[in-house]
Amino acid sequence: MNTKIIGLMVIFLVSLPLVFSLRAALGSANAALTVDVFPDHPTIVNRYVTVINQNNESVKIELFPAEELVNITEMVDTNFTLLPGEARNASFRFVISQPDDYKGSIRVKFIPADRIGAGVGLDATYRIFAIAKNETSSQTETPREVPSKNHSNISPPPNETNNGAKANWVVGVILIVIIIAGGIGAYFALGKKK
Repeated sequence: MNTKIIGLMVIFLVSLPLVFSLRAALGSANAALTVDVFPDHPTIVNRYVTVINQNNESVKIELFPAEELVNITEMVDTNFTLLPGEARNASFRFVISQPDDYKGSIRVKFIPADRIGAGVGLDATYRIFAIAKNETSSQTETPREVPSKNHSNISPPPNETNNGAKANWVVGVILIVIIIAGGIGAYFALGKKK
């Protein structure tokens, strides 16, 4: 009988980490930009994405461009740790030399800092309309930094959240209840056979 109780406790303890999941949030996560590209030098567009830790634990943050934007993106902030409730603007820049319609994401990965567990990833999506300009700039500096025109109708609310984390918590609790109920059912089924 004691081995059955110990077995149930082990199942419960092994299932417990399923309940702990990370939440992730980004501010200023999506934008459509229009920039002028001149033939004599690249255009630099400085951007940032606000990374928000909504958890009760510290998280490690990793940022990197998706494949579509690798050739035009320079990451300034790639790895850092956020304390509970902390937010930080992670900077990067687009260096654009050719007119084109660029579309891609900056990937943001949230990883538990103090424990082993699955991370959560979100994308900050950008679309850049790079328009060729034939005028040569009177400035001699290279490269040229310009403000971008942000099409705000494409941007989401500033606190886009991964609501899937809440669903993971509910699924974890349901799994624990099912495992415990199955263990109790197995205990009584095996107990009746004796």
